Amino acid sequence: MVRSDLIERIEKIEQEVELLKKDLKKKPVKMKGRLEGLKVEETDLEEAKESLFKTT
Repeated sequence: MVRSDLIERIEKIEQEVELLKKDLKKKPVKMKGRLEGLKVEETDLEEAKESLFKTT
């Protein structure tokens, strides 16, 4: 994939995430035991994004 294609794909995914966040705010969400007290660091999100688009 060309770098510009990856950037475009990331932007589309980010837009979808924002739409999903807005949609979730409208609906009650029940969290079950596994996710209770879960803490997510900004670095975790960056690592996930990097591994998602790893090209090796």
